[in-house]
Amino acid sequence: MSAPDLSKIGFVGLGSMADAIIRGILKSGVDPSFIFGSNPSEGKRVALGELGINTNADNQYVLDNAGIVFLCVKPQKIEEVSKSLKVRDGSVVVSIMAGVPMSRLQELLNAKRMVRVMPNTPMLAGEGACGIIGNEHAQQCGDVAAVSALLRPCAPVVVECEREEQLHAVTGVSGSGPAYVVRFM
Repeated sequence: MSAPDLSKIGFVGLGSMADAIIRGILKSGVDPSFIFGSNPSEGKRVALGELGINTNADNQYVLDNAGIVFLCVKPQKIEEVSKSLKVRDGSVVVSIMAGVPMSRLQELLNAKRMVRVMPNTPMLAGEGACGIIGNEHAQQCGDVAAVSALLRPCAPVVVECEREEQLHAVTGVSGSGPAYVVRFM
């Protein structure tokens, strides 16, 4: 099997955050044929497929075709979803799941290059902010910088954390903060 093509970007799960990130990546000029997404919902696959990206119900389809793979599933679903995933050597796995540390994802997926991102809902309007951190392998390979560049069109503020625990604060402030403000508007 050949090395993963890091110019091809995948999304396991096509919910609102994946949608925002995909639209940002497309806005930056990435060819839609370089983006792959999976979701059990046909409606979500069709909606994002209309943007020209490749979609499928099979999660492994994404891992087989993309070198950078965003895990955009609900945290409580990762145990179940991970059973059907085989990460290729050299792939970069990017988690946007709150509360699931990289060490747990490495156990579940046997992935060497891991990046964790805490996005927020203003990304839907191209005005997001997020925290990001990578494991040692991802740091050495420049994966954190590459993922940050992918996120900038929808999250102009991307802050690199020094420790994974700092993402908890990012979740509380940038993740929940905007929703809290909207609640009182």
